[in-house]
Amino acid sequence: MKNIDNHYIENKIRQLLNPILNDEPGAIIMARFDNGLIYQAEKGLADISQKQKIDENSIFNLASVSKQFTAFSIFLLAQEGKLSLDESVLTYLPELGDYAKEISLYELIYHTSGLIDYMELAFERGITYQMPLTPAESFADVVRQTKTYYPIGQKFEYNNTGYFLLSQIIERVSQKTFFLFLPKRKFLHH
Repeated sequence: MKNIDNHYIENKIRQLLNPILNDEPGAIIMARFDNGLIYQAEKGLADISQKQKIDENSIFNLASVSKQFTAFSIFLLAQEGKLSLDESVLTYLPELGDYAKEISLYELIYHTSGLIDYMELAFERGITYQMPLTPAESFADVVRQTKTYYPIGQKFEYNNTGYFLLSQIIERVSQKTFFLFLPKRKFLHH
């Protein structure tokens, strides 16, 4: 990576952004290496209804992109000997009911836990996507479950509950909030 041509990187980023029109959903692209920021560009709208352009201060909802960081954090804690992927989720979250005793951290990671998506549970309470939902409310919804949606380990079914519970486990094991756990880790500070 010593001989990176900055102009080549800039041209590639421009090529990626060119198809985006100024009045449609946009993107921010940044190229950064050990020596710092090489190039950053924004194009398009952050909010279509308000015609608000994307800029370097735009905030994006990462949604499921955060799952890779959650899994990495769990594997890091396992490597440090602070948790075991084979353990029951009840080892770390004893508030969950007996239905969860056979669910290991592996099942949470690989979407084979059989748990009902916590958003579906919130919808049953009348919550909509436009309403804020706190982690405490989501956890209470999951705790109220009494059974799995399908047999544990038998089927892949993508849902958010497993990763939400993994984030709760990270907080309990590390004794740090999920958002403070990773920034303090060595891999982010080459």
